[in-house]
Amino acid sequence: MQSSLQKWIEVILDAEAQQFSLSHLDQLKANGHPTSATYLARQFNVTPHADQQWLNDVFIPKEQSMQGLAQWLKVDPRWLRYGGVLEDLFVADYMSLCEADRATVRAVTGAVWRGGKVERRV
Repeated sequence: MQSSLQKWIEVILDAEAQQFSLSHLDQLKANGHPTSATYLARQFNVTPHADQQWLNDVFIPKEQSMQGLAQWLKVDPRWLRYGGVLEDLFVADYMSLCEADRATVRAVTGAVWRGGKVERRV
C-alpha cells in the first residue's frame, strides 16, 4: 500500500512530464521546428527514443538537456519544465498532506536547493 506521500510524488512527476511535453510541443511549433523525435535527437545529441519519451509524457530531460532545449527554443527553462499548472497542483496536494508528510516535503525540497545535503534537526 502506498503512502499519501508516495502517491503525491507520482502525481507530481506525471504532471511535470505532461506539462513539459505540452510546453515542448507548443514551442517547437511556435518556432517552426518539426515535432519529429529524430529531428530533435540530432539537435541535442540524444537518441530518438529519448526524445520520443520527452514528447509522449514519459520522461523529462536531464537538467543539461533542459537548459539547452530552453535556450534553443528561446524560453525560460522553468516555464518549459513546469508551465503554470504544477504550482496549483502542488499547493492543493501539499495542503492535503498531514504535518509529518509536509515536513518530509520541506526537507526534501530544502535538500534539493542545497545540492542534496539534508539537514537533520534534532
